[in-house]
Amino acid sequence: MKYLLILILTVGLFSSCIKAVDSQPKKGIKERRVTRHSQEKNVIRYDKSQNCRERMWVTREAKTRQAYQDIFYSQIVGEEISYHVTLPPFYHDNRDKEYPVIYWLHGSGASMRGVSYLSKLYYGLMKMGSLKEHIIIFPNGLANSMWIDSADGCTPVESVMIKELIPYINNKYRVKTQSDQTTIEGHSMGGYGALRFGFKYPDIFGKVSAIGPGPLQDDLFQGSEEYIAGIKVRQHVFNTIYGNSSKYYIANSPLELSKNYSKNEDRLTLRIIIGTNDDGFSATKIFHNKLLDQKIKHEYIEMQGIGHSPAEIMNEINSSQIKRKWLRFYNQGNSGKPSPSERQ
Repeated sequence: MKYLLILILTVGLFSSCIKAVDSQPKKGIKERRVTRHSQEKNVIRYDKSQNCRERMWVTREAKTRQAYQDIFYSQIVGEEISYHVTLPPFYHDNRDKEYPVIYWLHGSGASMRGVSYLSKLYYGLMKMGSLKEHIIIFPNGLANSMWIDSADGCTPVESVMIKELIPYINNKYRVKTQSDQTTIEGHSMGGYGALRFGFKYPDIFGKVSAIGPGPLQDDLFQGSEEYIAGIKVRQHVFNTIYGNSSKYYIANSPLELSKNYSKNEDRLTLRIIIGTNDDGFSATKIFHNKLLDQKIKHEYIEMQGIGHSPAEIMNEINSSQIKRKWLRFYNQGNSGKPSPSERQ
């Protein structure tokens, strides 16, 4: 009986060990982690009295080996929210090393193809040593949120980003949290969001890169019917995101936010890239000149013959003479700020 009891205990212990080993993530296997914050009684919920339609706070997983999807619980919206992350190639080799971080904001539509393309591009550059190792975060900004807190109370994307996602990232990964080690970058709606966040939160984001940003015009309905988003989409965004209010649209615009920032100039390393065939080219050039009028230092790059496509811009940069200059933006600290651009 004594030996039988020892045998049972031994088998049980062996079984527990096997389960513990199996529960560990295997090398080369992507993890899909879900983290739920503790529910507090006095949580401030965002106003949903407008009977918001269902939002895709959790996207499908991007098809790439260079990024994985993670999900956290948002107390602001009361739902799980996803994002994707690309870790440096040698992140797990040195457990004490911290890394600068890039928040890459997608454009309207929130396609996961951008995550797949960009994660492969940046991961490859880091592996080759051309790009300093960064942690790259691809937040979920929904299809047409404009990366702001919407007037209808249904898409508090800005609050989620600043109050929840960034603190969550700072706690979960080994990131350098100083502003000069934190880049905000994006294309189209994401470029618009990057400019907004940079001017509004310079204590968080020390580097801002806006690629084909928009909308930058004073009136959302300026431009042709085909301008970036059609009239119907713009009307929907104006009604829901901006509350059918031109004042709300202007108040949240990058230009308006830059006016407050200009009092604290020289805090940002700012870059704007625009294709000359982009529908938003004229509005971006006007915005560039208005920044010059405010003496806000920035780098302004025009890509000849390129339209409203981040892939076109990235491919052109990767094969052109400005690649080294483009990479220097990420690799240098804020002490290496570019001189003010010349008016063009």
